[in-house]
Amino acid sequence: MTDYLDDIARFAAETRLDDIPPEAVEAGKWIVLDTIGGMLAGSTLPEVREFAKLAAQRSRGGDCTLVGFGQRANPLFAAMLNATSACSYETDEGNRLGGGHPAIHVVPPALAEAQADGASGQKLLESVIVAYEVMSRLAGGSPTRWPVHSHGTHGSPGAAAAVAHLRGHDSTAMRRLLNLAACMSPATTWQVCFQGGTVRNIFPAESCLLGMLAVDLDACGYTSMADGPAEMFGQVLGSGTYDTETVTRDLGRVWRVTTNYFKLHAACAITHPELDAITDILAARPLAAGDIAAIDVAAGGISGHMAYTDPTTMLGAKFSIPYSIAAAIVLGRTDIEAFRGPALEDTRIHELSRRVHVHIDPPISGRDPMAPPVTVTVTLHTGETLRGETRVVRGDAANPASHAELLAKFYFLAGQRCDTARARMIHDAVMSLERELDATALYSLLAFD
Repeated sequence: MTDYLDDIARFAAETRLDDIPPEAVEAGKWIVLDTIGGMLAGSTLPEVREFAKLAAQRSRGGDCTLVGFGQRANPLFAAMLNATSACSYETDEGNRLGGGHPAIHVVPPALAEAQADGASGQKLLESVIVAYEVMSRLAGGSPTRWPVHSHGTHGSPGAAAAVAHLRGHDSTAMRRLLNLAACMSPATTWQVCFQGGTVRNIFPAESCLLGMLAVDLDACGYTSMADGPAEMFGQVLGSGTYDTETVTRDLGRVWRVTTNYFKLHAACAITHPELDAITDILAARPLAAGDIAAIDVAAGGISGHMAYTDPTTMLGAKFSIPYSIAAAIVLGRTDIEAFRGPALEDTRIHELSRRVHVHIDPPISGRDPMAPPVTVTVTLHTGETLRGETRVVRGDAANPASHAELLAKFYFLAGQRCDTARARMIHDAVMSLERELDATALYSLLAFD
């Protein structure tokens, strides 16, 4: 008789690309491309540049690409650096069924380990899809308790699964190391996001480090407990219960890479329903900040924690609903430019943000998280009111972005670091991964002098 961990371990060890349906393979490639776009954009940030220097120096040699840089590092530091880059501009994809943002926890370890092992593009893509599935499902057994953050928390087993799959571990070993990696999970908090502390961007790197390390520690003989995920994700970091049936329901039939969401706004996903609503209002009726007397937002969940105005940092601005809405109106954009540099100093945005009021609607809080209904009501000085509502954000699997939109996003993010010709070659290399026996070309394109 098997249990859920036997099932998930067997899946992680034995699934091959031929077992994965074409739509999931296609979805996996778009997730890899989207994540690489975030890495390229993030590589331009000053603190990430310094981290890259540190990673190369501390590695004392290494053969893994630091995306966006000329230096190389060992697999651990490469995965940590690339994970940090990928989430620093808050453009990373996510999954509402579990794991918060799986790709930034599994793509960096897979990229690094595949390069170190000389694995094919096929094997790289296969490991990403498998590890994404494992992480999202193990995370979905229990909702996290407040204020545990979605970054870092569930990522260690995902990182471990990516590395172990590439190394060819069998299901018995996979079970051991998934338990070990779960017990090595970091505890992270939402509060640092609201205060704009960029240590938040290191949270996924912690999971990458600990999950990858778990694979080697298992080989050293370190042991864990009978059920690490249920203990860590259910009791320590979660609601106090852990639903193992949810973890394995439709395993191998419903693929989590096909149920994700892609961000079309460069801000925390909790702000996206509000930003979709205000975007719809502006599309129907262009407005200037001076036209507006007040903006009322009725939202649920943790939105009340994001009702603050006048953030002073880029990260803090991305977690402020009033700032995000005001920037969308004043600047007419919600990409990374709306949250950095001159935008943070724009008095028009800050003045308008003080007229945005966020209310927590209890009925909204209890509704289906896959369709979070949020209403935004704009009251003009004339007394006229304009109303927008979002039930499923654009970019969600239930309201998908087009490939053209995703490609435009990638080119914009990649364009922060490279020209269009190089971005096109990166796109072509990623979208042909399942046919590539050698992924060297991709790594060469991601390394910069």
